[in-house]
Amino acid sequence: MVKYIYIFIAALLVASVVYFYQKTTQLESVVASTESENNKLRLALDQAHDEAARQAAARPPSDIMLTVTAYTSPPVKHHPKKRHAKPPKKILTASGTKPIKGAIAVSRDLFEQGWGFGKKVYIRDQGIFTITDLMHSRITKTIDIYMDTKDDAIQFGRKQLEVLLLDV
Repeated sequence: MVKYIYIFIAALLVASVVYFYQKTTQLESVVASTESENNKLRLALDQAHDEAARQAAARPPSDIMLTVTAYTSPPVKHHPKKRHAKPPKKILTASGTKPIKGAIAVSRDLFEQGWGFGKKVYIRDQGIFTITDLMHSRITKTIDIYMDTKDDAIQFGRKQLEVLLLDV
């Protein structure tokens, strides 16, 4: 009787191994098919991207009119006479750099369109600037030029100027 039980268990194990081998083979076939399909999709996406880049390069760059304002950093307050005075905080831009002359902040709608940190922007009658900062999310179609003093920023005011993104 024990002999028949061992034979039955051995047959059951062989049947299980064969079954799982067949299922594994089927799954490997599905995975290979999926990888092949993914490769085709990646190739089509790369071709579409290349075509879009060629079309964008063929178009001449165009200036756009944007609101241009000016900003400055608030003065850092430090109280050396206070016994437990904290050291002044460093004021940094959204890109993590110190605000300097020649830097600008762009509205987030422009940032999302590719006006990223480090890119150069030409502002008519003002010169070339580098994007280092972002403006509040409620502001759109605006560029903010960093000025060293509050008086310079106030004197600059608010203008509608032609602006061109140089690094596309």
